[in-house]
Amino acid sequence: MQSSIPYDPSLALGTVLSNAALQLVNDISQAEAPVNAAREELDSLVSSRKNLDKTKSELINLGIDTSLIDEEINNINSNIASVANDYVRTKVKVEADVRGLRSRNHGVSNSAPVESLIDRTRAQPILVPLAADSLKVDVQYFSMDPNEQSSTSFASAASSFVSSATSWLGTKLSAEISQAAEAQVLDQVKRQSIAGTLILSASCTHKNGVTLEPFAIDPDKGIKAWSRLFPDDKIDATRPGEIVELARTADGNESGNKLGVVSGMSLGSNFIGMVHILNSTTTEVQVPDVRSHVTFLTTGTISEVNLNESTSNKPTLETLVPAFQKRFQLNDLGDVGLEPSQLGQGLVDSALAKVNGSISKLVDINFMTAALNDFLQKASSGGSGVPLSYYLREVTKGDIAEAWVAKYHPESPKP
Repeated sequence: MQSSIPYDPSLALGTVLSNAALQLVNDISQAEAPVNAAREELDSLVSSRKNLDKTKSELINLGIDTSLIDEEINNINSNIASVANDYVRTKVKVEADVRGLRSRNHGVSNSAPVESLIDRTRAQPILVPLAADSLKVDVQYFSMDPNEQSSTSFASAASSFVSSATSWLGTKLSAEISQAAEAQVLDQVKRQSIAGTLILSASCTHKNGVTLEPFAIDPDKGIKAWSRLFPDDKIDATRPGEIVELARTADGNESGNKLGVVSGMSLGSNFIGMVHILNSTTTEVQVPDVRSHVTFLTTGTISEVNLNESTSNKPTLETLVPAFQKRFQLNDLGDVGLEPSQLGQGLVDSALAKVNGSISKLVDINFMTAALNDFLQKASSGGSGVPLSYYLREVTKGDIAEAWVAKYHPESPKP
C-alpha cells in the first residue's frame, strides 16, 4: 500500500519510519488542514474581488451603470473581512498545536534510527510522472521612504511577501527562504541608499517526481530494522523454518505492525529575484537613476549564467518607469527653460531623461533575467527540485520474510 505525507527535512528516499513517526506526520498533516482550507477560501474571495474590479472598470469605460456590481463588491468585502479574521484565528491556534506536535520529535526519522532496508544495488531512483508541471509568477515593488519607514520594517514587508509566495513549499522551507530574503534586503538597506526593491517570485511544480524502482528489500537489513523497531515482535533469523512459513502464509494484508518506507517524492522549485533600486543625488534633487543591485535565491536548482548571456534584451524604458515613481522638486528644471504653464510636462520630461540616460547601467537586471530563464529551463527539464511530498510504502513482516526466502531459499514452494 502506498500513501502520501507532507515534506519533512529529515526524510530521504529509503528512510524508515516507525508507527509512532507515521502517526506524528499524519497528526501534523491533519492539524494543518483547516488552515490550508481557510487560506484557499480567502484566496478565492480575493480573486473574485479583483475580477469584479476589472469588470467594473470595463463597464465604466462603456458608460454602463455599475450599481449592482458595487453592491456585490460590498458583499464580497464583508465576506473577505470575515474569512480573513477566521483564517488568522485558525492559523494562530493551529500553529500552537503543530508546535506541540513537533516538540514530541525533532524530526520524524529520529524516531527510527535504523539503516534503510532498501537494497541499493537493485532499487534505483528514477524519474516518473507523478504530478503536473505548473508555473506561478508574482511581482511586487516595495518603495522605501526613509522618513516614514525604518530599514527593519522595510525588510520585514519584503520578507512577508516572500513568505506568502513560498508557503506552498512547506512551513520550514518557506521560513528559511523568507528569512534569507529579509537578511539580504536588510543588508542592502544598511549598505546603500535604497529607493525601493522589486521582488519577483517564480514557483514551479514539476511533472516528474522520483521513485525507487524496483522496490527491492534487503532481507538482512529488513530483519534488523524490524527487530529494532518492534522488539516484542522480532524476526528470528536463526529460525529459517519460521521465516519460510511466515513467507508462505503472508497475504499482504496483515494487520498489526508495519514499517513505512519513503519510496518516492514529488518535486518543485522556486526563484526569488530582488532588484534593489539605488538612490543617486544630482544637483538639488534626489532621483533614482536606475542604478541597481540584484540578489536572487533559488530553491530546487542552481542557476548558472554569465555576463555575456545577461547583456542582451535590455528592458525598455516603458517597463521600468512605473517602478521608479518619485517626487521631484521644481528647481530641478533650472536648465529646461520652460514657462510656468509647462512646468508639469517639463518635470516629467526631465525625470524621464534622467532615467533613460541610465538604461545602459542595467547589467544587473539583465543578469537576473538570464538567471531566471536558466531556472525555468532547468525546472521544465525535470531533472531537479526539492521534495514537496513523500510517497510511503508499507512493509509488513511477511514482506521481509518473502525477501529473505527469495534470497536464501528460492527453492521453497510458493503458497
